Amino acid sequence: MSVSQSIMARYSAGKSAEFYYVVRGAADEKAAYDEVRAVVNTAYQYIPLQNIDIETENFDSTDTAKNIFKATVRYYVKRRDDGDLVSFDTTGGTQKVTQSLQTVGAYPAGSPNLQGAINYDGEKVNGVDIGIGAYDFTEQHIMTTAQCDADYRVVLATLTYTVNNATFRGFAAGEVLFKGAVGQQIVDDGIKKWQLNFRFAVSPNRSNFYVGGILVPMKYGWDYLWTLYADTVDGNRVVKVPAHVYVERLYTFSNFSLLEI
Repeated sequence: MSVSQSIMARYSAGKSAEFYYVVRGAADEKAAYDEVRAVVNTAYQYIPLQNIDIETENFDSTDTAKNIFKATVRYYVKRRDDGDLVSFDTTGGTQKVTQSLQTVGAYPAGSPNLQGAINYDGEKVNGVDIGIGAYDFTEQHIMTTAQCDADYRVVLATLTYTVNNATFRGFAAGEVLFKGAVGQQIVDDGIKKWQLNFRFAVSPNRSNFYVGGILVPMKYGWDYLWTLYADTVDGNRVVKVPAHVYVERLYTFSNFSLLEI
């Protein structure tokens, strides 16, 4: 296997540089990419390496010695809008709750203390639908065909509907849900690339809060909390009050650095 550099190149002082290589004898495009990456520098004249594109010129599955690949190595300073936040939405939605944050009044005096249970009808706690805040956002990133290969697309599928296990975009672990990515191929300056839109939703963590008289030490944003009610006697009435609070894990935690964005 050999890697040779073409004498052709493009250079814009302090902004960008582009070099061309020929790889002979590589088994496939991934192997050709690895060979080129091993010989090029991470920066040229202080301009960072951004991508390496591989194009197959000749391929023989029975004799890899005949395989020829062309590589384009690009160095450039990223524009400020690379990896744009292309949309966001804070309008939220609705959620049914069975517990209030606080009972601010009960009339007449001596009414039974339901410990925040809402719409108790004598048999069950019916709750109420309320509006809730939410933050959904989408990021757009452009990747080369080598970056967005089949293995990377499997990673995206695996991470979809998982939660960040470390700080991500300024949000604490447990607050960001990755809702998946949508990709489409584009042609940029005559070169095929992938344009990907990454979708996320945020739900804040909560700690040391009460449900009725029960202290909940921690609930991560995308955990589900529900309440089991029990009968108690208040005055001469039997009423329902929170007896147990459960925090359920619905989504696995994942390493979002694998998104490579």
